[in-house]
Amino acid sequence: MTLSCSSSRFLQYLVGIPPIRDLLGSTLFRACRVDAWLSWLIAFFTGIITTFEKYRFPAPRLVLPTLVFCLMTASIFILNQCFDIENDRGNRYKSKLPMARGEISFRSGLLISLFFLSSSIVLSIFVGRIFQIIMLVYFLLWLAYSHPKIHLKSKPIIDLIVAGVGAGFVPYFAGWNCASSCSPFPISLGVVLLFMQAGGHTIHIAGDRDADAKVGLNTSAVRFGEKTVIRCGLIFFLFSLTLFIASAYNREIPVMITAIPIALLPIAFPTIFKYIATIRGDAQTLNDFKEMRRTIIRLEIYLLAAYTLTFLGMLAGYLS
Repeated sequence: MTLSCSSSRFLQYLVGIPPIRDLLGSTLFRACRVDAWLSWLIAFFTGIITTFEKYRFPAPRLVLPTLVFCLMTASIFILNQCFDIENDRGNRYKSKLPMARGEISFRSGLLISLFFLSSSIVLSIFVGRIFQIIMLVYFLLWLAYSHPKIHLKSKPIIDLIVAGVGAGFVPYFAGWNCASSCSPFPISLGVVLLFMQAGGHTIHIAGDRDADAKVGLNTSAVRFGEKTVIRCGLIFFLFSLTLFIASAYNREIPVMITAIPIALLPIAFPTIFKYIATIRGDAQTLNDFKEMRRTIIRLEIYLLAAYTLTFLGMLAGYLS
């Protein structure tokens, strides 16, 4: 049995456990769209791990900032659904979201988002002033992305920049700050994540191109076409990979951050093959993009699990 097959079966078993299954199927959890920001959480943890290998700090210190980040991100995604509720109803992929289906009203969604936002702001006070400012900038950036008056998501090229900065660089910066704000900031890894997230966003908007065009959203995919934006994403991925290899060679990246992606490479092959098929033009339907998203989410779950287990192992080694 291959590693990928074994991991998939374990994941299916885990999801099938009643408490976990009930949580994942709950209306509120689906509204938070955790599956859509797993890579953001990976960027956040990458910032934490980057300083952990150099500076030992109590693990409980990470619980509160992680909770703040998750609450803030959930607030961002629910607020986005409030702004896009009508557009989402015309999107075959997003029409199943709780707000688009009417399971959560606009008023309730807005109140939940504001509750998560206010909770994260209050809790961030106990983490640190700089961390609180980073979280506010993080929220305002994505507010500008979604708000109908500004709507950066409907501005070609800018939408990719916001995705790279807001989903890659800022979460990484926040993770680094909550662990150690005194050490030199390793910016190269932040740039790697910036271009990686910008590349990943091209897949997202390519899959939503037809639906976005129908409601008048002028994303990069709508403006330049699916193939062009996917090829642009390939350039982002290649630049990110090149910088990652160069930084690892120069020992600017922690060993853990370098080793785990290499170890998970066999699991990443299905995602890579599907992406190559997309670039070649073999994957053009909505179902093709949905399947690619599923394989990416699966890979992100494995990566988060590997980060967690390795981090706990490192922590146990330091405490022993």
